[in-house]
Amino acid sequence: MNILVIQDCLGADYLQDMINHSLIALSSSISIHFTSIPNYIFSDYEDVSTIRGRGFTLYGKVPPKLRPAVTSHDVIVSGLKSSKYDLVIYPSIRRCRHLLSLVLRFLPKHRILFFDGEDDYYIDIRLAVMGTYYKREYRIFSFILAKPVSFAFPAISLPDHTVPISSKIRFLAQYLPNASSYIYQDEQEYYLAYQDSLFAITTKKGGWDCLRHYEIIANHCIPVFPDYHSIPFGCMSSYPALLQQKANHLYSESIHKNILSDPVLCNVYSQLLLLFQRSFTSSMLCENYYPQIFFSTAPTSFFIRCASLLFVPLVFLQNICSLWKYSAFREALRLSVRNFLVFLKLYPSAHT
Repeated sequence: MNILVIQDCLGADYLQDMINHSLIALSSSISIHFTSIPNYIFSDYEDVSTIRGRGFTLYGKVPPKLRPAVTSHDVIVSGLKSSKYDLVIYPSIRRCRHLLSLVLRFLPKHRILFFDGEDDYYIDIRLAVMGTYYKREYRIFSFILAKPVSFAFPAISLPDHTVPISSKIRFLAQYLPNASSYIYQDEQEYYLAYQDSLFAITTKKGGWDCLRHYEIIANHCIPVFPDYHSIPFGCMSSYPALLQQKANHLYSESIHKNILSDPVLCNVYSQLLLLFQRSFTSSMLCENYYPQIFFSTAPTSFFIRCASLLFVPLVFLQNICSLWKYSAFREALRLSVRNFLVFLKLYPSAHT
């Protein structure tokens, strides 16, 4: 199987970089061609501390010997025209659309994957009907045009030892999330703060699906998610909702008592760690979110494609709600409505 990954890698993008971690691990068994490579995920990158989140978890991790070669533009164009590629992946479609017209011309829709990891819940309707569209900040009205996708934790960053619950020395991690709370300069110190603690607070950040949730669980700590009930339906669909509710309840019930020997707590702790290994590492990202790599996928049926048209107005309305917070969008919409009304006034025949 030949896979083409189209990206520009001009800056850190969590979902895109997680997908790259996953694909590089697969590249020894599958032929994968890259238009660009994010050099900041490799261990020979000069200073990862300048990257978003001080470069923790995702960056400066992959050994340089695993760096794949970049395929030239001419070779890619020739390969697209000769139908060489079985699958084309856009890890960050809102930031890179290189060669899109050529891809749409030579590949069927079910062999094109678009990933949208932005913090808003806007969906590009035009692209959603041209391929398989994965959306991170998913909403219920997105279901007919897009599929949900979530963050993952790079397998290469997992702790090399198990932290037993009896060894915890803190009830709650000192790290409290807020907009300016990067209090740790060193990644190992940051991880150790979770490994030494029984619970850690996590909340929504730019979007509901936040890397911090996974960093907490990966370091054998139980996340406390106070506003978990506010997550929109469909978003973070693979996250263990029932376990998170139990964890929140245990935290609220045990602030003033010692519960390290509580069997319910031990059960939640072990289940979270087991589920994390099975579902939330970058090595599982392929199987969870782009099964086309492993299984043959038939084109979407004509009935489903026709039914999706009924939901386009709802997704369009959802997009407007997503963009409403931007003053530039509100001003552009106001001017568009005003100009349309002027048009109707000047040209009455336009009603017909």
